[in-house]
Amino acid sequence: MPKPSLTCVNNSEQHGSFAIFRDGPPNQDQEPSVLVWMAYPVAPGSEVTLTWLEDYSFVWSESGTVTPDASFVARQVLPADLNERNHVQLTVDSLGAPMFQALGSGGQPGALTVEILQNVVPDRIQVGFGLSGLAVHTVTAQPNTTTVFTPASTSNYWVGFGNFRTGEPAGIVASNVVEVVPAVVGQNPTATLMPDGIVAIT
Repeated sequence: MPKPSLTCVNNSEQHGSFAIFRDGPPNQDQEPSVLVWMAYPVAPGSEVTLTWLEDYSFVWSESGTVTPDASFVARQVLPADLNERNHVQLTVDSLGAPMFQALGSGGQPGALTVEILQNVVPDRIQVGFGLSGLAVHTVTAQPNTTTVFTPASTSNYWVGFGNFRTGEPAGIVASNVVEVVPAVVGQNPTATLMPDGIVAIT
């Protein structure tokens, strides 16, 4: 099966990066942060084709609350799936280092479950899930809680252009964004930054 891909073309005089992010999935505990999933600089008159795998992972970072000045950088990426490896515990070891443990199939089918143990320091860690090893959505870890992410199989992609970095909050993305539905992603579409600064999908 071919990998999904998106060709990004800068047909303008602007310097910056194309940013890709995903719709936020339902979450039973708190609203997750939607992150810039991928960002790649593309100079005027040039292009790049981004490809990825639809493979899930659990991720965490000690960056605290994700803000425009504090992008998410994963400290651990643990391969997962929506059925056999869909439940994990977040804990800290005897030296206080955060870590995942007990990866297994105890979660709800079709979802990714993180059980946050009581020894986790409040508001210190962002935990969530990723695709192709890059974080998609995160929440602030609180001890003695369980967070369930339900990635939608029909989740849409969004593309924008500007001064973006992978892992920063997608909420700061400017209004110049365009939606790319999954069916189109499978057809290897092109996102073009036009001379007037508008992003178009073809």
